[in-house]
Formats: sequence, structure tokens, C-alpha cells
Amino acid sequence: IVGAGPAGLATAARLQQARVPFVVFEREVTAGHSWRTRYPRLHLHTVGASSQLPGWPFPDHFPEYVSASDLAAYYDGYARTVLAPHVRYNATVTSAKPAADGKGWSLRVSIRTADGAVQWRRYEAAALVVATGQEGAPVIPPIEGRESFEGESMHSAAWRGGAKYAGKKALVVGFGNSGAEVALDLWEQGAAGVTVTARSPIHVLPRWLFSLYPHGMRSLLYFERFLAPIWLSDAVGGLLQRLLYSDLPSAGLQLSRAGVKSELLRHHRAPLLDIGTIELVRRGEISV
Repeated sequence: IVGAGPAGLATAARLQQARVPFVVFEREVTAGHSWRTRYPRLHLHTVGASSQLPGWPFPDHFPEYVSASDLAAYYDGYARTVLAPHVRYNATVTSAKPAADGKGWSLRVSIRTADGAVQWRRYEAAALVVATGQEGAPVIPPIEGRESFEGESMHSAAWRGGAKYAGKKALVVGFGNSGAEVALDLWEQGAAGVTVTARSPIHVLPRWLFSLYPHGMRSLLYFERFLAPIWLSDAVGGLLQRLLYSDLPSAGLQLSRAGVKSELLRHHRAPLLDIGTIELVRRGEISV
């Protein structure tokens, strides 16, 4: 398994339960490392019941929506407690090729030792799981004049909080979940003016909606998978959006007419889960 993030750890847990031998390679010194580098106010949008790993519930003191720092500690604790003998840290898989006999895989792995030296090893495996994440490489579109812009410019992956922007103006390009939360963070930290730009119509739903299900997203996904066709999920999502957010076009935000569930399944476009940004847009405290 390449990567000790949530997908890699969950896969490892199921293999361990099935008594299938495995090894997890993690290039950092801790599991779930990417969650350690996020901005302070970041929390999950899914409730705890649907976000924890197999066999290890979240501690009772965790809030309903877990913070990035708590999640990072939880993932690392899981790796070092539940999966301890199987995880290799400071281990980077540099190549994976079909084995010479056509059965399984041959992996080349570089391992950094405590003194900084690099050791190279080969591993043979019957199966390979790539769990390196889908959003690790920032996509920055070409923006004319960005190189000569005298202010600070960054991708949301580099965002570490809005405290140093108190009293300053800020423009957030993009109004998905990251953009909306960065805009909210800027406003909370006292930015003098926050403006967001939205290229396309958006889907928006309140985060609290997913707390209504007794087991969080798990029961919702079960309902949609076995009891409700996609068109019904699209219809319900569209109705909720019209009931709760029909006033947004007057504030400059256009609502998408495409199906919420269809967009998620076919194009990996998740709806904006509102945690307070929309009310600030309505009040004109965040401009569009």
C-alpha cells in the first residue's frame, strides 16, 4: 500500500482483519501527514461516525466535526497502534512495475535512515494499492500579471490562516469548499475587504444537513445506493437548494441547475457545504 493517509490506513485495516499480509509505505515521518499542514480552522465536513477508521472510534472529546490537527494525530496514532508492524516511514516508492513472471508487482523503494542516508530496496507483491491522494498537486491556472503583482499570491494549499491579513483587502479566486472557507477565515480574522469570484454556477447545501442522519454519511450513502435512484437524489438536492438559497442570485451567486448527485458522481464536483460564508455574502460583508 503506497500512502498512509485515510484510504491507505482503511485498506490496511481491512487486510489485517482478513489476515492478508501487507506493508504500507509512507514517505513522511508520520501517517496522515498532509493533515498536519492545513490551516488552523479547517474541520471535516462529515460527522465523526462516518469519518473514523475501522475498529478505532474517535475519542469522546472529539467534536462532531473533527479538526485537521486532531485528525492528523488520530491517523498517526492508528498507524502506530493498530498497524504498527506493517508501516514503513520515510519510505518512497519510486517505481512499480509488473513482476517478471507476470504475477504481481515489483517495487523499488528508497528509505531514509535516521542519519539521512538513503537505502534502496526491492519488494515483490501480489497486489498494489496506490493511496497517494487525489488532490496533492495544486493546479494554478495562468493569470496574466500574476508574476508582477506586488501583493501576496498563493494557492489554497499553501493557506495557513488569515491572521496576518487583518486590515488588508483580499481576493479569493474560486468558490468551492476551499475558497468559501478561506473567505470566511479572512473575514473572521479582520480583513478589510474580502471578495470572492465564482466562474460557474454552484451547488450549495448546509453542512448541518448531513448531521440529520443517525450514522452520518454512511446511512445517507446506503439510502442513495440501494433505495433511491440518482434522479431522486438530484431532485431532493435541487429542492433543498431552492428552498434555502433561492435568494443568492441577487447577491451575485448563480445556482447550478445540474443534479447535485450527478455532478458528484460523473465529474467529482462536490457541492459547497455552507458553514457560514453564505450568510456573510447575503449581508454584503463578503463581496462576489
